[in-house]
Parts: sequence; structure tokens; C-alpha cells
Amino acid sequence: SLKKHPFLTQIYEVRHKWAKPYFRGVFCARMTSTQRSESANHLLKGYVPPGCPMHLFLKQFQKLQFDREAEESFQEKRTSLVSVLRFFQ
Repeated sequence: SLKKHPFLTQIYEVRHKWAKPYFRGVFCARMTSTQRSESANHLLKGYVPPGCPMHLFLKQFQKLQFDREAEESFQEKRTSLVSVLRFFQ
């Protein structure tokens, strides 16, 4: 019954633009858009069960973002510590 919903129809018509804003500012080391998409899809599948309701999707997506940011923060601190230790050797 949503096939004729004006907003959903409009955003579906511009779906070819979806990936670029999502990956803006993300370094992907010459990965193609298909590779980036597959990589994001694989990561998301680890958090979101198939066919889940939208409210669960949003909750799990927020958890994914939190976990990724925590991992990045950990890696940045680890890298800084290694640099400091090498400096004093």
C-alpha cells in the first residue's frame, strides 16, 4: 500500500544518489562504490537481523555507530601510545 506514497516514491526515484552522501568524507582506498556497498552491507548484517522492524533497525544502527566510534577511539589511543613508546626507546 506504500507504492503510491508520494514521499517514498520521490526518495526511491533519487536512490542513485544515496551512497555518495553516506560515504562523503570516508577514506576507502580506491574501493569501488560496489565494494563499499558490499562492505557496509556485510557490517550491517552483523547488527540487524533480516526483516526486523524499523524501530529495531534504528536501535541496532545506533549500536553499530557507537561500536565503530569506540573502536576508532581505541585504535587512535593505541597508535598514540605506540608512537610515544617508540619515541622514548
